[in-house]
Amino acid sequence: SSDPEIMPDSLACLAALLQCHMLFAQPYNSLLWRIDGNGLQQPSYLYGTMHSRDERVHNLGDSVMLKLDACNAVALEIVTDQMGMKDMLQAMSQMYMKDTTLQDLYTEADDYRKVKSYVLKKIGIMGFLYNVEKIKPLFLSSMLDEMEQEEQSKKSNNLLLDMYFQQTGKEKGKQLIGIETIEEQMAALDQMPLRIQAEMLLDQVNNAGKYDTIGQAM
Repeated sequence: SSDPEIMPDSLACLAALLQCHMLFAQPYNSLLWRIDGNGLQQPSYLYGTMHSRDERVHNLGDSVMLKLDACNAVALEIVTDQMGMKDMLQAMSQMYMKDTTLQDLYTEADDYRKVKSYVLKKIGIMGFLYNVEKIKPLFLSSMLDEMEQEEQSKKSNNLLLDMYFQQTGKEKGKQLIGIETIEEQMAALDQMPLRIQAEMLLDQVNNAGKYDTIGQAM
């Protein structure tokens, strides 16, 4: 069963990272859920997180921290501390398009120039380290997001929330568990056609600096 109430009888819990929109359909206004029943000897706990440094996201409340303290394991989307050089190189290699360039994905030359110019301006020196023309649009979008997150971090000094759970779990001696592998994440991203990715990237560039209603709501 899934119960939004927070029970005090936990000896072990599971803090798994899910995007908040997966929880919006639930009938209860809660991001912290208890998982028990069906013969489970101990409950686990599921917390819906955002990849964000926003101060509001870090307003966890005492109940979340009490359950985290009671955990003997913390499960995350990916445990970055467990990523070796091979994993990093594999992730970087899958960032790139094989037989396509960024220019190929835009029928309007102005759209292509606008996107490339904005990306190079935002990522700065990394533009010289990476071949922007060959990077998949979703990864360029992620780079832009990261630049914005870095700007937020200078104001708040917060970690991304999932990284906060990872660091806190490590400091408290919890076992860290990765739910997904790099291969699984890359395969999921590749399900989205490159032209759709390019449209999303263009929309992100066109709406840069505007009030993001969806993001604020999440």
